[in-house]
Amino acid sequence: MEYGWIAPESVPWLKENEPVLLFGAGQGTVELLAYLEEQQQHPDLIGIVDNDCSMWGKSLHGLPIVPPSSIPESEWSKIIITTVSGRDQVAAQLQAMGYAEFTHYHRIGTYPAASVMNLLILNDMQRAFNFMKEGDSVLHVGPGGFLSLEVALHCLGFRPLSMDAYSFSMHYPETTHRLQQYLSVLDYVLRMPQAAALGEETIRRRFDEVLHIRQDGRAFLDTERLPYMMPARYSAIPLPDNSLDTICSFAVLEHVRDPLQAIRETWRVLKPGGFAAHRTTTRDHRSYSAVLGYHPFSYLNESPASWESINENKFYQNRVLPDQWKELFTRNGFALLHYRELHTYDLSADEVAALHADFKNPDGTLPANFSNAVDCELLARKL
Repeated sequence: MEYGWIAPESVPWLKENEPVLLFGAGQGTVELLAYLEEQQQHPDLIGIVDNDCSMWGKSLHGLPIVPPSSIPESEWSKIIITTVSGRDQVAAQLQAMGYAEFTHYHRIGTYPAASVMNLLILNDMQRAFNFMKEGDSVLHVGPGGFLSLEVALHCLGFRPLSMDAYSFSMHYPETTHRLQQYLSVLDYVLRMPQAAALGEETIRRRFDEVLHIRQDGRAFLDTERLPYMMPARYSAIPLPDNSLDTICSFAVLEHVRDPLQAIRETWRVLKPGGFAAHRTTTRDHRSYSAVLGYHPFSYLNESPASWESINENKFYQNRVLPDQWKELFTRNGFALLHYRELHTYDLSADEVAALHADFKNPDGTLPANFSNAVDCELLARKL
């Protein structure tokens, strides 16, 4: 089995019946459970800790989800951090409680590294609208630990750069342990239609420009050709005005705390006529989990104060819906060239009844302009 959300090499050996706490009620824990079964390891998994208070009292694969305050009260030997987006924050949280890495806890959650999905999405937009020209600068916001898109863009003749608010296990510039994954990116680019026009020799030469493999086998990314800025937030992009041809992100906008400021920063750093290409995962991220009780609009059940409380100690998610993203761009200096709703979800009568009053009419019905759209992608041009 291939594991996308955990790093198997980071999983410590867990003895038979060893009492273990997991930290993170998400896909990382689901994958760890499968990994332990595959490795025939049978520790005593006593529960799953999560910072999301809306999860407490529920269960995941039969394991109770409990608050961090229960950690000192439990008898455990190890804590395994399976969460991905918040793994560094969780580590700091455990350190503040007096626990040490490798002695008390281990971080195994990792961002999926081998995917070329973002390249596929951007390439589909490029085929349809041909908005990126050879030599254009392209800022990728939120690469999430792996610069696959940036490497591919350089091979195709663009000038990529990237930024992220968190490291997400990024190894930069040395990337020896992910060399095979970067080589798989080269293989994929060579199969793209654009590669035939450019020629295999050109693609391989450009790949060698950005990934240097030494005689001892160690691999390093070229920091001049692939600049990477971290930490850097979308609300304050560390680039000059009118300096970029394109800015893109994938599953990032839903995490910004100030959506309007993010749009304003996008407008500021783009050159006149520059492009913004985004795919936004607007659904309640808890609905991805195997924990029951959540649907794509579950976060609308909460008051603003309650939602802030839920997000206090976890990777923040805003509640901007697809139609609202479209409106934010068009009202702040952009012309919308492409907009597509990716999914829809029809709320049941019981689910409508559970929504907070802020999101309903006084009589308890949904507003006439409420869309059942979930997730979206858009391409906008700076006017």
